[in-house]
Amino acid sequence: MATAAELLSAIDTAILDVLQNGQHVAAEGLTYTKADLPTLQKMRSEYAALTSTGSSSVFDRMKTGVPHR
Repeated sequence: MATAAELLSAIDTAILDVLQNGQHVAAEGLTYTKADLPTLQKMRSEYAALTSTGSSSVFDRMKTGVPHR
């Protein structure tokens, strides 16, 4: 399974393809149309949030013994 960062990259590519190349774009076995642009943007927001919080939680600092600064 792809990581959140890999999925975010694929979504960014799909958004750029829809905006630059027209109505229909295929990415990773799925086809998107320009009408799906809001769906892609919503997915991008969700995965961006996952990648930004994925490795810097309080619990990660606790595991390694690094104090919050």
